[in-house]
Amino acid sequence: MSASLQALQSSLDTELALVQRFIDILKAEAEALEQPDHSEALNSSTRDKNACIEQLLEAGRSRDDALRDLDLDTGRAGLDEAAAAYPFLQDSCVRLFELSQQASQLNAANGAMISTYLKHTQQALHALQPLVGNPGLYDASGRPGQAKGQRKAITAG
Repeated sequence: MSASLQALQSSLDTELALVQRFIDILKAEAEALEQPDHSEALNSSTRDKNACIEQLLEAGRSRDDALRDLDLDTGRAGLDEAAAAYPFLQDSCVRLFELSQQASQLNAANGAMISTYLKHTQQALHALQPLVGNPGLYDASGRPGQAKGQRKAITAG
């Protein structure tokens, strides 16, 4: 086996392990989202996801470099070409596509759950604003916020 093929197989193995790790992190995040006090678990999940994403990006670059060394396209098209040209890579390529799809679906589901929480929080804040006269409420960045549609009076002098 050529060095380029070995590099491609090695990068696929690394990428498979990282995508599986990402899936495990997403599953832990989904469990944390179902718990009443989940802030620390979500902070940890975010840190882990960000680190894993950086590693996935690096593994993807390594894979694409190996594909280019074999005079193949990069990305999915290149993996399809590699699987067709080198049948021993087929299982790894198919597994990577499957795991990537699973990770995408889990990430979308978690994102939808987070979006729902955010929407409910925004609705609660909106309902409270008339009751408290708006000071003391904060926006998504943690700064004191202004109710939508309200303007501060500007005076000259």
